[in-house]
Amino acid sequence: ARATETSRRMGTRTAAQGPLGRILAAGYAYGDGLIRLWNVATGGLLGLLEGHKGWVSSLVFSSDGQTLFSASADQTIRVWSIAEKRELNRLQGHTGGVTGMALAPDGKTLVSCAEDGSVRAWDPQSDRATASRAHVALPVHVAPFGAPFTADRRRFITASRVAPVTIWSIATATEIERIPALGTNNQ
Repeated sequence: ARATETSRRMGTRTAAQGPLGRILAAGYAYGDGLIRLWNVATGGLLGLLEGHKGWVSSLVFSSDGQTLFSASADQTIRVWSIAEKRELNRLQGHTGGVTGMALAPDGKTLVSCAEDGSVRAWDPQSDRATASRAHVALPVHVAPFGAPFTADRRRFITASRVAPVTIWSIATATEIERIPALGTNNQ
């Protein structure tokens, strides 16, 4: 009940449920850039994760539920310890708000996309000192709304006005398949 009231007041932008189903992380479109952690069974607030300077656009839990990744309009991805409720790392490199992300099932690659049209593959295990250099920019410029991820979170899809629809592997950050343009207005 309490989580529902906050969602109505703040405008939930994104939510992710931990792998055991006990914790719900929620980011909001309006307000303070906080991430709220909720107890799914009781609806009670478990804690706050503070650091983003813009609205939170995407949340992803690690497979063990100990780590949460958050993307924001402030152009950063933050890595959080759920147990300690503190920031572990900050990934920077996008020049537009980060609109989406997905974590490979093995936890070794995080892929993000942003309003600047970029798609980046990150090593989420890298330390704070090297995190800003521990990524690779993929050779694609996507539409301003980012790249959708497949339901199994193993692939993502990019499209733009000048490139074919392309399916990418999250684990290896490599191209899997190109789908040629369809219709009569395409070259």
